[in-house]
Amino acid sequence: MSEEEAQTPAAQTPAAQAPPPAEGGAAASEDGESGGNLEEFGDIKVEVSAILGNVNMPIEHFLKLGRGAIIELGRHKDEDIDILINGHAVAKGEITVIDERVGVSVTKVLNKDGEL
Repeated sequence: MSEEEAQTPAAQTPAAQAPPPAEGGAAASEDGESGGNLEEFGDIKVEVSAILGNVNMPIEHFLKLGRGAIIELGRHKDEDIDILINGHAVAKGEITVIDERVGVSVTKVLNKDGEL
């Protein structure tokens, strides 16, 4: 399997190319349920993003920003941030600091329709 194929999310992999189930494992059904055996997907890499917020502004305004300028992102300080996998919202979380590094603590997991 090429690196590009390994990074393709399982939901986008055509059924004809899906890997066979591991010995003793359950095959995926037509509705995408795997029967609980997800170990075969353990090495697939996905991009995880945490979105603090966003704002639309005219490029003219952006080009006038200087060092120290603050861009308001339109999100309340106590509001959960969005957690995305490969560009798709999957959870909500709050910013946390661990040993001088920024992280995200998952507070809510979204369903397949992107709803709580």
